[in-house]
Amino acid sequence: MSSDVSRHFQPGTGSLSSLITTIVENKPRLGGKFFTAYAVHSIVIAVLIKLDELLPPASCIGLYIQRDGADSDSLMTLRSPMGGSLRPDGQLRHSDQIRLLAKWEEKGAGHPLQDAKQDLQKKTSVWSPLYYGNMDYLVCFAAAGARFQFCVIPRGCTSHPIEIRPEFNMTLLNYRARLVLVAVNFYRVLAAISVSLPRYMLPAGKDLVFNHPQGYQRIMYALMAPL
Repeated sequence: MSSDVSRHFQPGTGSLSSLITTIVENKPRLGGKFFTAYAVHSIVIAVLIKLDELLPPASCIGLYIQRDGADSDSLMTLRSPMGGSLRPDGQLRHSDQIRLLAKWEEKGAGHPLQDAKQDLQKKTSVWSPLYYGNMDYLVCFAAAGARFQFCVIPRGCTSHPIEIRPEFNMTLLNYRARLVLVAVNFYRVLAAISVSLPRYMLPAGKDLVFNHPQGYQRIMYALMAPL
C-alpha cells in the first residue's frame, strides 16, 4: 500500500479493523454480475453495515439494505416494455424501510461502467417530492466488474448521473483501501440525508403491502421510472 494511503490507517484489534484488513488484503474475483455484486457488498456495503452496528443508537442510521429480488412473487408489472427490471439492483433505506437514502446498479465484467450508469438514469426518470422530499440530489453508485464510481442525480434532472469521484478499480490494493476511506465518509453523507428527509413520504421503488381481512394482499409499487 502506498504511503499516501497507508497514513490514514492505524493498527487495531476490533471488528471494524478486522473487516478493513480482510477487504484490503483480498482481491475480488471478476466475472458475471454475481461477482460484481459480491465485490460491492464485501468492500462498500459491509463497511456501511459495520459502522451502523458499532455506532450508538443516537448516532447510527439504522440502515436497511434492499436488493432486487427478481419480483417472482409479485402481481405487479415491474418491467419496462423492453423487459428490463424497473427496480434498482440495490437500495439503502432508513430503518423505517421507507425513506430512500441511496441506490446503485451493477453489471458483470463484460460490461462497460457506462451501462450501469445508464441503468441508474433509466430507473430515476421520475423525480417527485413525494419520493425524495426536498433533497437537492440523489446519491448513487455504479459498478461493472472491477470498476466502481460514486454519482449523483440532481433534482429534476433526467440526464446521465454526474460523477462525483474518480473511478475505483476494486482489484487493486490501493484503490480498495481508498474505497474503504470513501465508504466511511459516504456513511456520514447518508446520515446527513437521513435527517433531512421528511418522515412521511411515498416509498419510491418499494412495495406497499396491504393485508385484507379476508386473507388476500394488495401490493402497490411506487415506480421511479416511466413505463
